[in-house]
Amino acid sequence: MAREKKRLKILLFEPDDNACGRLHGVLSKIDAWTPEIERAASLEAALKALKRNTHDVCLATSRASELSLRKLLKSATENGHQTPIILIARQKADESICKRMLETGAADYLAGNRIGEALLEQSIRHAIERTRILKAQRESEEKLRVLSEQSLLGVFITKDGRVVFANDVVSKITGYSREEILGAGGEGFLGIVHPEDRAFVCDQARRKKVGDPGAVPRYDVRIITKDGDTKWLSLHSRTIQYNGGNAVEAVILDVTDHKRAEAELKESEARYRLLAGNVSDIIWTTDLNLRLTYVSPSVTRMRGVTYEEAISETIEEILTPASLELAMKLLAEELALEQKKPKDLSRSRAVELEHKCKDGSTVWAEVKVTFLRDDSGQPVGILGITRDISERKRAEEALQERERFLSNIFASIQDGISILDADLTILRTNRIVEQWQPHALPLPGKKCYEAYHGRTSPCEVCPTLQTLKTGQSANEVVPKHAANRKHVGWLDIYTFPLIDTATGTLYGVIEYVRDITERKRAEEALRESEERHRTLVENATDIICTIDVRTGIIANVNSFSERILGYPVENVLNKLNFLDLVHPDDREKVVKRLRDLARDGSRIPNFPLRLKKADDTYIHVEVNGAITYDGKGNPEAFIGVIRDVTEHKRAEDALRGSEERYRTLVNNSLTGICIVQDGRFKFVNDQLTEMSGYTREELLELPFLGLVHPEDQGFSASLAEERIAGQPPTVPHHYRALRKDGTVRWIETFGTLTEYDSRPAALVHLIDITERKQAEERLRASEEKYRTVLDTIEDGFYETDLAGNFTFFNDTIQKVLGHSKEELLGMNYRKYVDEENAKILYQSFNTVYRTGQMNKGFVCYVKEKDGTPRPKEFSVVLVRDNNGKPTGFRGVVRDISERKRAEELLRASEEKYRTLLDTIEDGFYETDLAGNFIFFNNTIVKLLGYSKEELLGMNYRQYCDEHDRKIIYESFNSIYRTGQMKKGFVCTVTCKDGSRRPVEFSVFLVRDDQGKPIGFRGVVRDISERKRAEELLRSSEEKYRTLFEESKDVIYISTPDGRLLDINPAGVDLLGYSCKEELLRIDISRDLYMNAADRKAYQEAVAKRGFVRDYELVFKRKDGQPVNILLTSSAVRDAEGQIVAYRGIMRDMTERKQLEQQLFQAQKMESIGTLAGGVAHDFNNILGGILGYASFMKTKLEKTHTF
Repeated sequence: MAREKKRLKILLFEPDDNACGRLHGVLSKIDAWTPEIERAASLEAALKALKRNTHDVCLATSRASELSLRKLLKSATENGHQTPIILIARQKADESICKRMLETGAADYLAGNRIGEALLEQSIRHAIERTRILKAQRESEEKLRVLSEQSLLGVFITKDGRVVFANDVVSKITGYSREEILGAGGEGFLGIVHPEDRAFVCDQARRKKVGDPGAVPRYDVRIITKDGDTKWLSLHSRTIQYNGGNAVEAVILDVTDHKRAEAELKESEARYRLLAGNVSDIIWTTDLNLRLTYVSPSVTRMRGVTYEEAISETIEEILTPASLELAMKLLAEELALEQKKPKDLSRSRAVELEHKCKDGSTVWAEVKVTFLRDDSGQPVGILGITRDISERKRAEEALQERERFLSNIFASIQDGISILDADLTILRTNRIVEQWQPHALPLPGKKCYEAYHGRTSPCEVCPTLQTLKTGQSANEVVPKHAANRKHVGWLDIYTFPLIDTATGTLYGVIEYVRDITERKRAEEALRESEERHRTLVENATDIICTIDVRTGIIANVNSFSERILGYPVENVLNKLNFLDLVHPDDREKVVKRLRDLARDGSRIPNFPLRLKKADDTYIHVEVNGAITYDGKGNPEAFIGVIRDVTEHKRAEDALRGSEERYRTLVNNSLTGICIVQDGRFKFVNDQLTEMSGYTREELLELPFLGLVHPEDQGFSASLAEERIAGQPPTVPHHYRALRKDGTVRWIETFGTLTEYDSRPAALVHLIDITERKQAEERLRASEEKYRTVLDTIEDGFYETDLAGNFTFFNDTIQKVLGHSKEELLGMNYRKYVDEENAKILYQSFNTVYRTGQMNKGFVCYVKEKDGTPRPKEFSVVLVRDNNGKPTGFRGVVRDISERKRAEELLRASEEKYRTLLDTIEDGFYETDLAGNFIFFNNTIVKLLGYSKEELLGMNYRQYCDEHDRKIIYESFNSIYRTGQMKKGFVCTVTCKDGSRRPVEFSVFLVRDDQGKPIGFRGVVRDISERKRAEELLRSSEEKYRTLFEESKDVIYISTPDGRLLDINPAGVDLLGYSCKEELLRIDISRDLYMNAADRKAYQEAVAKRGFVRDYELVFKRKDGQPVNILLTSSAVRDAEGQIVAYRGIMRDMTERKQLEQQLFQAQKMESIGTLAGGVAHDFNNILGGILGYASFMKTKLEKTHTF
């Protein structure tokens, strides 16, 4: 059934008969439309017709003047006519007019002498579609304008740098009225942008203006509101047409609360990103099909594979067969446990598996796995942590060696050491204890009180019993007894608990004993001496002083003055004038008061003044005192008691400041504040009106529950009743509120009982916590995710305050230091390191505090609980609060005992590979970031001809010309920027003897332990021989390419499915095609063979023998004419022996066939002629005889015979 054509209504403006006829002819050939043409012979007729908007397109010929065409296009544009206008240039000279008309509004133009149905159809379609799109755009912009007036988003439009439109939401966000916004100066919106963001906003505006693809469609920016607050806005802008010109429309959304939530979320995630990026174990996740979905970068260190290689590996490629079988068995067991109820959702399993490395070796690792679960608790994947345990045996051997080392230390200590179990049985002692107690040898196995004190029961004062009871260290001084229990001296005993680090159980005590008999005797003598000579016991907590009233010199003062004022007593007594300590503003007051005292003999009660401390600061004091007189009744001295009241004064000042701040806070609160009485609002502040969307007047007419979500009204009403009943508030409560526009917001509220108009009322504070609720949910999910990782990693994670006291740590820290969680919490770093390593820690943490930069990978030795120092690697970053103020430190610590041993092995390995580098043929080199040699092997020396001393520090510019310097610089710069290795780039180097050699470089970036680029490393190869071979190959290829192109015989290659892959120009000419590309698109069986069965026979012949020679075929040219071909061809096979192509040579045999046919015809005619001549000769012979006999007979007949 034929498809019905669409009608196309066309308006022809001022066409001549020839043009009209030609357009009719072209339009009639277009299959898609049935044209209906209306002619407009004048401009007025054309404008009248366009006004109806009933035509699909207007075709205007250049027969009309340029002025008429301009008027037509201008009127169509100004009056909003929807019909596209296409110009027809009658002759070449008219095309320039048509091009100018395109700028006035013409949709397209066509050259009249080249119009075809395809070109005209395409032009009309494009013009109609363009008009439709422009119409849709105008309608869309109108809808957007209406939407912007009603939207809750801020919308404003700027033109020529000024704001020309802004909706009410912009006013609410910025605090400025619409009149203030529209009346802003030349800066427009930029005037309220935060100064630090203005350059970025200007740059984005410039990029949009010039169409820079680097401009971002949406970005966040800060503004300063009218009341001086800083807000975050999400801003989206685009260029639009507004009042006949270009303008910028911007949509803004207040995202201040969202930004705060993001900051909290980022802080939470920071510790876990730090953790995941620094652990030495491999952290990985898979789906339940054991396909990796994540693997940490440490996989490269353990197995030698890159992240990209690792993430694409299957479990069969990762594990050895035996370990794979064990892993699959473990998975089956875990999946079976999932079917049992109840099931432990937090269980994990550990197993040792053998992993394959990239270099073909294997490594044993301990793998700890647990299920990843969805919200319903169903397994959706597996979380695993893989730890290299190949160093474990070496570690065990090292542990034995350390045990011998510690035993030697134990025996060499000059104080007594005993190790007791929980029953006070001696387990081990050192040589000093045995020397003290020779009468009780052997000591192990005996009770301490029996062996050391000759008792049958524990001592009354026993520090060991105290440690066993409390789990804490203890110290006591006890008597030293001889064999007969005679008191022979004193022992200072320190006891320390022995705790099983795995179980936390106290199983014994270490006694550290020092003989202090001589010290005790000296202390006793000193005590007796001090008792005899002490004349004053100072218990006062105030300064007590005596001042000479005649000179003002301080004659006597107690030691407490040094604590308050900071002056050493010896620098004060009889040297310092009291008035020198008094604040200059108070001196006159002090002198006057002392004169009054001397005159009337009264006392000074709580006299306030300020005194200068040794650090030149002043403190507030109160003075009480009186004048003393000599024997003649003259004033002699002032004896006073001075009390420091600085803190009291500060408290008073702080109280006054606090009252002022709270007054300002109430007047400018950012929380909603209201007074509710009898269930209705009696007072509301501005913030509550903004939160609710109601005006103040509307709120005062509403009941309080009118703002509460229906489902939360009962809860809210009960809270209000409790406040009115006088019950004290507990914690802030959360419920949902309804804004005036119907949106739901989460509110945090807390209230207190107050009075309003002498009646009970509730003073209620309301805070919009919608964004916080959403952020808390994201934070909860994030913390749950990373808490799982934190609880399963083997590296220690810690947080400390600024003083270095532990505030948070994971279980690994407890194992590393050998202390319980209770012991570690609040422990200072100096407790688990010696003085030298404490200095390392202090300097590292102090550097982080001063610079704010992370310190990664520094090493110090940490004492475990048994006193053993072990090397640990620390990473630390500074922790700040929301205001950017430092509050502590956070980091990762790992035991690197095994790594230290591995480094020694690495050193030996490096020596081995250095020997290897000096023997390989390729050059190996290392440079700094500037391209100066810092290491190279002997091959580099041989290649360039310089000595090692000359090459060390040589820059690449010294052995390359300008062209090759640019190649090397661009290559190394690309590697520096991307971090990606670059292989096989070629340049030419100049040797010391002036010769030039082509070389091939491979290079990659070298980083330090912190990941900072420090240089380059790579391989260089002399490719002089390869270059010569390539030149010979190129010359050979050029020779054979010339042979291919210029051959008069056809040379081709084709596929078994009937497609030509390549053919030379002789083939294009022979087969009659216009170009090679056209010929390569044909189907050989259909378009080339006269008989398709011939191709099958040809393929069978080639498949059987592998080639054919002088194989005759009949092809057909593009015009259908036959052409005789003599074909020589062979098969091209792949590695499996399958035919993938045919290649061969064809020769045109058509002319030869025609000549052979002519020769055959001539030979045939010659044969016929010869045969005819022979037959004629034979007939002539026969006829000759017949005629002879006839003549003879005729002579014998009588003349009367009828013949």
